[in-house]
Amino acid sequence: MKCSVYALAALLVHAPLSVHSAITDPESCTRIDNDAQRLACYDELFKRVNNSSSVEDEPAASADPQAGKDADSGFGAELLPQPPEDDHIEARLLGDFNGWSGKTIFRLDNGQIWRQANNRMGNYTPREPLLEPKITITKSSLGSYKMKVEGIKRIVLVKRIK
Repeated sequence: MKCSVYALAALLVHAPLSVHSAITDPESCTRIDNDAQRLACYDELFKRVNNSSSVEDEPAASADPQAGKDADSGFGAELLPQPPEDDHIEARLLGDFNGWSGKTIFRLDNGQIWRQANNRMGNYTPREPLLEPKITITKSSLGSYKMKVEGIKRIVLVKRIK
């Protein structure tokens, strides 16, 4: 008696799956109330779709000329891992370095122009002017930048203006 109950239960469990083998439309899978049977319906349906057109196959030529352009447009590329940007630059200041005081402008030999970002860093004047010193500008927290002048122990927050 127990064997026939188990056989009947197995038949009832597998019988709905055979019905799904004829399903070709995902819409028909949505009408199934039982979660396991609905999932089996989708699995069976998409297993056949994937087997008939492999991802490794060459894409068929499209009649829509816009289709190829969309693939290369870069749409969504911001979600892909990006190569790291430079986290610093090195250059030389043009002219003499006399320190900073408030809104000092720094002109670099690479054409960039930076300005002191705030005057809370305090004024700084070296003992003697430095002739075209090497500087390093690095990214800091919250999108700010800090500049280090070679031979000077202090740093100053800067903002690029050109």
